[in-house]
Amino acid sequence: MKKILPIIASLTVLVFVGALCSQPVDNQATNASPNNNVVQGEDGDLSGDSFKEPTKTQEEAAALVQTADLSGVQGFEGSGKASRYFENNYVLNIDAELLDPPVGYFYEAWIQKSDGDHMSVGKIEKSGSAFMLEYNNDQDMDEYQTVIISQETEKSGQDGQMETKVLEGTFN
Repeated sequence: MKKILPIIASLTVLVFVGALCSQPVDNQATNASPNNNVVQGEDGDLSGDSFKEPTKTQEEAAALVQTADLSGVQGFEGSGKASRYFENNYVLNIDAELLDPPVGYFYEAWIQKSDGDHMSVGKIEKSGSAFMLEYNNDQDMDEYQTVIISQETEKSGQDGQMETKVLEGTFN
């Protein structure tokens, strides 16, 4: 028994010292729960692999998006959907189902104010079976309520003059 007692005492001391040595030493104050790695440094900044900026809920994000159904005008067949939102940047997306334009023509997208003032947002490119466009601007273009797709001649190019309207819709 006298030989076992020093062995047990030695093991107890080793376990205690091992436990002390395995504890991390952290001189920074933390505002984190034991399950995440967020650390607040001396300057007050938060960092860590589990720190994330607050994000909008799906309902809040959906409330920012406006949509417009595009339908054929002046005898043209086709349809489409436009959506837009502004959060630090204006984004307009257009997806249109149209026949391929005749040789020498292309489709151009426009946004228009209620007073008729309009501006081109670009040439719509075919992607698969649909014509698509994504337009970005650092200004809020909310006053432009109508989306128009026009058929333009290649010769004239994107000259700022709307030629023949083929689809049109208004944001809700």
